Amino acid sequence: MRKYYLHILLIILGTVMYFMANFLRISIPGTIFETLQNNLSLTASETTAFGAYFMYAYAVSLLVSGILIDKFGGIKVILFGGLIFALGALIFPMSSNLWVLYFARICLGAGSATFYLGLVQEIKKCFPDRYLSVLVSVVLFVGYFGGVCANAPLAHIIEYHSWRTIFGVLGYFALFAALLFGLTKIFLPSPPKRENVHFNLEPFKEVLTNKNNLNMFAFTAINYGLCYVVQTVIGVKFLQDFAQMSHNEASLILSCMIVIVGISGVIMSIINKNTGAYVIFLKTISVISAVVFFGIMFFVLFNLRTPFVSIFIFLLATTAGISPILANFIYSTNKPEIRSCAMSIMNSIFFFAIGILGSIAGFVLDLFETTTNAQGHTIYGTDSYLALFSLFAFLTIFEMLFAFKLKEKI
Repeated sequence: MRKYYLHILLIILGTVMYFMANFLRISIPGTIFETLQNNLSLTASETTAFGAYFMYAYAVSLLVSGILIDKFGGIKVILFGGLIFALGALIFPMSSNLWVLYFARICLGAGSATFYLGLVQEIKKCFPDRYLSVLVSVVLFVGYFGGVCANAPLAHIIEYHSWRTIFGVLGYFALFAALLFGLTKIFLPSPPKRENVHFNLEPFKEVLTNKNNLNMFAFTAINYGLCYVVQTVIGVKFLQDFAQMSHNEASLILSCMIVIVGISGVIMSIINKNTGAYVIFLKTISVISAVVFFGIMFFVLFNLRTPFVSIFIFLLATTAGISPILANFIYSTNKPEIRSCAMSIMNSIFFFAIGILGSIAGFVLDLFETTTNAQGHTIYGTDSYLALFSLFAFLTIFEMLFAFKLKEKI
């Protein structure tokens, strides 16, 4: 009985680290874009790279973490990932060297990729199957709450404390959580290593030669890439520069965006369960995405500097709640033996897409002339945002093309 509660404690500690992973993923550079840029004297490209390096490391780690979890168990992999994560969390607020900061973000991304998959496996081991969906939903809710806290609450706190102090405290807390996780693990017997689990390229080949999968991956990459580059990289900065909102107001909008993502995911899951339709949802989402980015482009083109542009941010949030539908779509259109592989590839691709689009966003913003406000923050003008959102709107055309090629067949 005692060891059962140790297992539950490990799941709780892993969930705490998952909360922190979401907090650090969304807050840097998103919420503190201006603070980092001004404090470290960075260009937009250098600032958006904080998000890109995290996403690249996260994407690569996702491809291998599933196999490592199957072979060594979720607890061991979470511990390994937690220590790497804590290393990155400690290094980031202590350095001013750009490449050291990028290394810290790589550590954060690589470590973060182990938490969710590892937690799902350990929940399956520890609880009856009838509780699995509920408990996984709790873990996801905690993760979403980390994103909510990374916006408006962080924006308020950072008015009174330096970003180095705040993130330094978080770094030490991450280390404490990882060490406590490791200490607790000592008293829990380790499962035997599964020698029959090996890395095999055949499932990857089968997944990537399926045209329906390729269309779905391309649609997903654009859909998630555009949504999350707004959420984690440029959303707060855009609302401050163009809509002339305060930092706290812009951060509150992004906190609400994450809440909407969570709610839309639940609603779509329920509707999808009752209708059994997949493709119609994905096609609708692609159209909504196009409406959002063409709408923002319209506002920027006609210099409509109003907080009402945030309506498009809220509408965009509804397009990110399709994870349950995508999972069902993969399960219905792929053979059982390659479904997990298809899921890992899809997740990896859309995190790569977020990183790439974040880097592109920084590059585009740096192409045009900027101004400086009274606080010394760099302000990007209408030309910068018109070019950026015109590009994003153009990409949604391809998103619709790929979505309308999808077929509901195995």
